[in-house]
Amino acid sequence: TPFGTIRVATDLMRVPVAVAAADARFYMVFQDPAPPPAFAHLKPPPRRVQSISAVQITQGRWATRPFGRLDVHPFLPGEGGLVGIAASDAGLFALMLSDAGDTTLLRMEPDGWSELPGPVWGRTPSRLPRSSQEFRIFGVPGGVGVARLDEVRPAEIAIRTGEAWTQVDAPTADPRPDLIAMVGHSVVAASRPPGGSLSIRALSLRGEELPGDGWRDLARIDSVEEVWGAAPLASSNALAVVWHRKPPAGAPEGELTRRMMAEVSLGTGRVLFEGEASSGSPVSRKDAWLLGLAVS
Repeated sequence: TPFGTIRVATDLMRVPVAVAAADARFYMVFQDPAPPPAFAHLKPPPRRVQSISAVQITQGRWATRPFGRLDVHPFLPGEGGLVGIAASDAGLFALMLSDAGDTTLLRMEPDGWSELPGPVWGRTPSRLPRSSQEFRIFGVPGGVGVARLDEVRPAEIAIRTGEAWTQVDAPTADPRPDLIAMVGHSVVAASRPPGGSLSIRALSLRGEELPGDGWRDLARIDSVEEVWGAAPLASSNALAVVWHRKPPAGAPEGELTRRMMAEVSLGTGRVLFEGEASSGSPVSRKDAWLLGLAVS
């Protein structure tokens, strides 16, 4: 499939509050609106967890299953704040945040959600977390990763594989990344400051000795606009970035918003594609189709 090709997987009546993908399955969490103040004392309804998957029809062609509906999974608790969800070959994980700033890590089981030992942090934060925006959760091969952002120091990243946690720091040049992901043996961090370019950096966990904090600059994309989404493409060792480009001021009436896309190699940092995304056949890389929702 040519670079820059995406497709819409399905239409949704509501926007999910959290999404994650692993292999060919895409998970979504839906949350009902908060009850009116008069009913605030009632227990909040559980969060619905549903998914769709991509299946190969013929060589290079994929379709979405189930058709016309979503698969249903055990509900997530409705209490507490939901930081996000992450998926990997080790399962689906959720990170919850209490009003006191404590986190709880959950993993989906066939009949519900089980609590796992949380991240082991190497230092005390400069202050207690106040918002789910101060955390990131992402899938890693064989487990899950959690990042805790800090106002003073680079974010601390904890990676769980098996029963053990490993800690690394976010890049000094990007202490509060917008996106943290892991592909293969590399942690990827990406950020776009207001009015600036999208910067992508990577940290190898293979043990290579690199100068400074160990992070290397991979790529910088100037054309990415303020609202953007990204997803790692594990099967092609790349990061796909998507955004909408609105018509410029003074554009002819009827000119439409364009869906833009860039693909960056996480091995070399080479920008494999940058331009308007084309809507074609389902992409052959099973994990790429989730981008259809990332920019909706």
